[in-house]
Amino acid sequence: MTNTMITPRVHYSPSPRDPRHFVPVVNKPGEFVMLPKRELRIDSTYQRALNTRVVHRIANNWNWAACGALLVSLRTDNVAYYIFDGGHRWSAAKEVPAINELPCLVFEMASVTAEAIAFLSANTERRAIGRLAAYKAELLTGAPRALIVDELAREAGRTVGAPSDKTHLSCVSAIQRCADRDERALRRVWPLVIELCQDRPIPAVILQSLFEAERRMPAGQSLADERWQARLLRVGGTEIERHVRGAVALEGVRSERTLSYGVASAINQGLRQGRLQLRERR
Repeated sequence: MTNTMITPRVHYSPSPRDPRHFVPVVNKPGEFVMLPKRELRIDSTYQRALNTRVVHRIANNWNWAACGALLVSLRTDNVAYYIFDGGHRWSAAKEVPAINELPCLVFEMASVTAEAIAFLSANTERRAIGRLAAYKAELLTGAPRALIVDELAREAGRTVGAPSDKTHLSCVSAIQRCADRDERALRRVWPLVIELCQDRPIPAVILQSLFEAERRMPAGQSLADERWQARLLRVGGTEIERHVRGAVALEGVRSERTLSYGVASAINQGLRQGRLQLRERR
């Protein structure tokens, strides 16, 4: 009895082409080449302007793995190599004297139009890495911002991730922004945030509003003080959010100030004496 290799049949149902996608007339694989950085160019007729801050950041933290391969066009006149994806990395490499060559995936292009199509195709489906995905990677590297999120999540008895519910913590960006600006203020209000959001998601607006109010408290006072904490717990998270939305609508802008004044409004509702007066910050 002979063994017969059976090739699996792949069933593919083509769908209508997405109008955001651009497919060139000539569609061939590229060739990997190490190219001198001085031989590379950018065509500004279709390329977006370079962000100098991004360029400097890449140069100061050069990482070959992050660089990967630049996508490059070799025009049919064979005169020059034009980058259609990787301009920031190339500009950063020019600032690093030790770098002479860059890894490039080179495609033969018949025209500038073909390059523009390639540029659109390379960037249409690309998305910036999500904050939750970045957090997981940062946690493995021991990044301080990620460790803070992990610690606060454990304190709340929650898992960092989606969906946003009573067992998960998804407002990673908000936590990290607060930690970057004033970690001590964040840690003072975090237990209060946990209490306000028991058996419900922890919305970023609650955290940010309490954080901003904490940073504007009168000298020597904190929202964690028994008086203010008890008042906020009586008001409740839902009512605090309502007052914050009202403050934002009244001012016409969602700013640090309006978030904090929304909290003060919730605290002061119904009080005639001993009302909370927040400080202005400069």
